Amino acid sequence: MTDKTTPLAIYDFDGTLINGDSIVAYLRSACRAGLLKKSALVMSALRGVLSKTGLIDPQLAKARAMSALAACAAPDRLRAFDLDFAAGLYSRIRQDGLRQLERDRREGYMILLVTASTDNYMVPLAQRLDVDALICTKTDELKNPGSNCRGREKARRVREYLKQNGISPDWARSRAYADSASDLALLSLTGQPFLVCPKRSAVRRSHGQWPILTWR
Repeated sequence: MTDKTTPLAIYDFDGTLINGDSIVAYLRSACRAGLLKKSALVMSALRGVLSKTGLIDPQLAKARAMSALAACAAPDRLRAFDLDFAAGLYSRIRQDGLRQLERDRREGYMILLVTASTDNYMVPLAQRLDVDALICTKTDELKNPGSNCRGREKARRVREYLKQNGISPDWARSRAYADSASDLALLSLTGQPFLVCPKRSAVRRSHGQWPILTWR
């Protein structure tokens, strides 16, 4: 008797299922809703730019942005805003991505949504998508080192989740969809990696060896 293994379909979110960065849209929406001061938004945008150039830790930039928002908004109002934002974000998901997700589900794949975006809006969004598991950045842990679910941390957390839940993955049959060079470790876990609307750096660093999908 052989152990039963599970094929996975792993989806990145920002830049893959949606165009652009959801945390940027989240902070802008919070500013428009009066939950975040414009000065705080400007500082968050500056930190975001600096994080992309390596002059500031992306986790630090994200932690300070979320802390600024929490300081400006009452918890109940912020929770309602998070739910509304998640609903609006769902409408931005690329239709090709939704169709692929449904195909993978019908074919018996376990669906994992793996993202650096934060749980305050990703949890309700993942529930609406009806994925099997969400692996993301947790807002209440952002001050802890390594809490940002980004880059190689995504791959590490996927392995950790599978081990903790007693799931034996069929890596050869598994699929992964992502857009960024920072996701190469995640894509490399699977036998069927796909670059979705990829950044040039991802295509260059993957040496053109993986299929490219253009989702709309």
